Amino acid sequence: MGDHSGHRARFRLKCARDKNPSDVDILELLLFSAIPRRDIRPAAEHLIEKYGSIDRILSLDSKELMTNPDIGASAAALIVSVGHLSAKIGPSHRPGVLMDSPGAAYRFMVPRLWGVNEEVFYVMCLNDFCRVVTCNPLGVPFTDAVEVFSSICEQAMRAQSKYVILFHCFPDFPSFDSPEVSVLFAVRDRLKMVDITLVDYISLSKDIYISSDQYGTFFGQQKPNIPYYASIRMLKRPNNPVPEKIPWN
Repeated sequence: MGDHSGHRARFRLKCARDKNPSDVDILELLLFSAIPRRDIRPAAEHLIEKYGSIDRILSLDSKELMTNPDIGASAAALIVSVGHLSAKIGPSHRPGVLMDSPGAAYRFMVPRLWGVNEEVFYVMCLNDFCRVVTCNPLGVPFTDAVEVFSSICEQAMRAQSKYVILFHCFPDFPSFDSPEVSVLFAVRDRLKMVDITLVDYISLSKDIYISSDQYGTFFGQQKPNIPYYASIRMLKRPNNPVPEKIPWN
């Protein structure tokens, strides 16, 4: 018991000092309150592996959570309660939010930028109803098109998504550079081969964003058949209700 209490005290201190804790760390810290005197790191890792992100886990109901052997009624109730609290504090930051414009995507990302002191890439996976499923760090350097493609594919498959938005987050002012663009084109073309659409690439900081879709071109080239935002805006006009599924071209 002493070893577990000592580990937990050290871990709480580590998380308090960490400006960007991992999803596994956050979940492990949360579960401390519901699962005493056990090493719960494996349980936290299993949940993240199964559901893809802490955002997704916080959106689950008790019944689904308790299908996992390590999660009992107390742990499930705690996770659900934290999910409800998170939704009330920052509803625009939760999964399920409609992405109907580059501005909506930017507003969703802004809360993730506080405390960021270096460049980081995020992958947002969307469902067929134009809503966020997951939004997680890319996890690999944006220098090798094969590695970037593999990471995006893995996240998209976990989320069962065919539509992704890629974000390049800056601590100060967003920009594009030539090596980045060449990697992006290669990744875009590879994704199309596996039926995944790169809806938009957004470079942003806390105060400003630049969307490749918003300017009607994809870095100086003809935009690769992305009717995403335009279709959603058309379908949201008065007396024109949104159908069950966006009619993708």
